[in-house]
Amino acid sequence: MGVKDEQQIQRSKSKRTSQPAQQSGRWKRPTNAEPCDLTAVSPGLIAEAVVRVAVSGAALMVSTTRDGGAVCLTLFDNDTRDKMYAHSVEEIEVALQGLIEEYSE
Repeated sequence: MGVKDEQQIQRSKSKRTSQPAQQSGRWKRPTNAEPCDLTAVSPGLIAEAVVRVAVSGAALMVSTTRDGGAVCLTLFDNDTRDKMYAHSVEEIEVALQGLIEEYSE
């Protein structure tokens, strides 16, 4: 195991034992915010984005935040990992459509 792998493991362990990010105020959503409903997004749109990204050799992970206030789209492409948080169905659809367009070329 290389130094980089050991550093990632240490970061991972520290994240689990440290205070959750949502408590820091940095990622905490407003108390009046509605939960983001991933089920309202077209399954076909999600599938198309996943397939387009996968065919190019990258990967797309779709998940929700712990509090349900946002959907997290994580793009793994080569050695990079980019995260995008969407707080509404419209934001999710725009992000997925952008991925479809970008990875269709």
